[in-house]
Amino acid sequence: MITGYYSHYQLNVEQFNNLFTNNVDVNTLDLLGKSAADGNLDCIDMLHNLALRHDYIGKKSESILFDLFSGKTRGKVGIDEEIQQTSLKLYETACDAKGKDNTDMSKLYSPSKLLYMAGSAMKNITQKQELSNIFNGMDRAQSQFEQFDNVDLWSNGRMLMTDEINNAMNGLISNTDNFSLNFPIGLIEPINKLNMLSEQIAEKRKYSKDLDKKELFPINTGGHWVLFVLYKNENDNNPECVVFNSSCELNKDVKNHLIDSAKIAGVTKENIEFINGDMQENVPNGCGVFVVKVAALLSNTPERKPVDIFNDFIKDFSKLSAEDQMLFNIQNRRQQYEHNI
Repeated sequence: MITGYYSHYQLNVEQFNNLFTNNVDVNTLDLLGKSAADGNLDCIDMLHNLALRHDYIGKKSESILFDLFSGKTRGKVGIDEEIQQTSLKLYETACDAKGKDNTDMSKLYSPSKLLYMAGSAMKNITQKQELSNIFNGMDRAQSQFEQFDNVDLWSNGRMLMTDEINNAMNGLISNTDNFSLNFPIGLIEPINKLNMLSEQIAEKRKYSKDLDKKELFPINTGGHWVLFVLYKNENDNNPECVVFNSSCELNKDVKNHLIDSAKIAGVTKENIEFINGDMQENVPNGCGVFVVKVAALLSNTPERKPVDIFNDFIKDFSKLSAEDQMLFNIQNRRQQYEHNI
């Protein structure tokens, strides 16, 4: 070892040598993460090499990098691009080693955070499509608008699929004491034209007439996701319904179907509210992204009324610059997709 080389990593010699053992100190990883956040390329490179491990240290290193890449952890401006490029170089090395039975690189041959970060930096459309196919094999869709067909996984203008929304909501909402998360469904069954939301609510009411928890239903109205929420008014204990819609006002037929569903739950028409955001100018096809985001906001402040949370979010979002709205789009897509890996 070259004397003093460890100083490039902002570590002492003992901490540096520990990185090459089977029992890496987690505190040392945290130090690497802090230096990486400041743009230290040596630390970014070291974390990538550690992320290849198939143990807790590998998982922890991979998460440190992904949190910086997705904006979950704050770093210097452009840190995501530096991580992307390092991931891509590692992927290219893995491709060269693939025919050599190199198990050390296996995270770059199957769905992983490392592979996702590498794919985000690719310019070759064919390569990106090949990697998209690795990730999307098990995903389900409610309409043709959700399909990946000829669209890369990393597009900032694609519609989220059913399983993506379901996994993201379940990953972000860990405390379900006050919430019931329902699997995302299409509003109308295309063949028999059944109102599937009404069917689902009617089935739930067979087992419980009361709304013991806030009921969250991500609903595909036909190429567009909304969040349908049932809850009890704290003052009079009557059931209420609010529908969050990140686009302009829903068409009359869709609204009527949603109203019919709310009535199945015992909600009177005057207690049904539609919140329209018209927020997608800089978040194209971002309806699913917004549905997951507001569902997470509901879980963070369960004591507040859903209507107030939705209105405050729309107001705060409208104050963001176009640049910050586009950044919101990129970072939230990345953070939400983490729960699908």
